[in-house]
Amino acid sequence: RLDKYLPQLLLNARRRSTAGWSIDNVCLDLCGGLLSLTQLLLDAGCSDDWSAVSGDPVKFGLGLVSIVYDGLFLLQHFVWYRRTAAPPLLPPAGASPASEAVRRQRAAGSGASAGSGLLERLSPQPELVADPEAAATGEGGG
Repeated sequence: RLDKYLPQLLLNARRRSTAGWSIDNVCLDLCGGLLSLTQLLLDAGCSDDWSAVSGDPVKFGLGLVSIVYDGLFLLQHFVWYRRTAAPPLLPPAGASPASEAVRRQRAAGSGASAGSGLLERLSPQPELVADPEAAATGEGGG
């Protein structure tokens, strides 16, 4: 199938990243496509019969399409998106955005003070709430 590469190519482009995706099979596929075309051209050149190339359009076309897609994958991986990290597809199960941000800050070594600052920014500020007791119980004030 000639379109088997397209979903991965589009996913990489949409995410603007190839993180989490192995380039090894693409390199092997590129070698296979190049060797297939090389064999086709060498057979035609050695026999001095170039109809062998036009006589097997499926092999020629498949090798050529494979090389084009593999070239695009290599460009994505090593040139266009080489330093970008993949955006997370889903947050960890049961993690709220606030707890995930605190976990990231702690993992980065910024300690509890940065985490408590984040929680303070997310909680209602007493000076902004008309009735602090209502804000503490979750009633009215808004």
